Amino acid sequence: LEPYGYYDAEVTPEVVRSGDVVTVVLDVTLGEPVRVRRHEVSVAGAAETDPAIAALIGGFQPAKGAIFHHGTYETSKAGISRALGERGYFDAILAAHRVEVTRADHAADMTLAWTAGNRYLFGPAVFEGSQFEPALLEKVVPWREGEPFDQAKLLRLQESLSDLDYFNGIQMTPQTDQASDGKVPVKVSLVPAKRSIYGAGVSYGTDSGAGVSGHIERRWMNRRGHKALADANLAEKL
Repeated sequence: LEPYGYYDAEVTPEVVRSGDVVTVVLDVTLGEPVRVRRHEVSVAGAAETDPAIAALIGGFQPAKGAIFHHGTYETSKAGISRALGERGYFDAILAAHRVEVTRADHAADMTLAWTAGNRYLFGPAVFEGSQFEPALLEKVVPWREGEPFDQAKLLRLQESLSDLDYFNGIQMTPQTDQASDGKVPVKVSLVPAKRSIYGAGVSYGTDSGAGVSGHIERRWMNRRGHKALADANLAEKL
């Protein structure tokens, strides 16, 4: 019961026999729970004034006076660390994380402190593996170089590329090791979809009776002329 904040719980077992049947009864007395007495959660660096991070810091659970639930504590701690990465604070570290439980006082003192460093900026999107000219795909990139990094924009780009229906695989990786002047390039690895898509169906008409239908969709070819046509079709979609 300690992970749920009950450090003084008492369990009294009783064994009840009735012929060949044995029943074990556990009488559990929870006792007074441990509550958060000191609640120090902070972040230093550029993230200190980031509204998204500040909201998570201010809403950290368990709050002061609440029962010290280990699962809630770990979830809140992980949520802040994850958000720092998603918002571009790639150098962030958890500099202090300490919880002291005083059983006699039924109290828990929490200290959590992150050092976030600077927020990285978006660099260029570098496309790899695509059958299209990069200039066409750059039209769906939802950021400009120099904007603050935000993983939500990576998800928007992934959705836009997926909606084009030209790719079987899409993977995006911020190249933090290639950052320059605080700008992080994003590698977009693409796996082209099949060149030909086949379909079939059945139909019935009062005059024609039963029938079958089929179709084939040619998406692109390797030859330069067909590739140009595919680029034109993609440009029309964009």
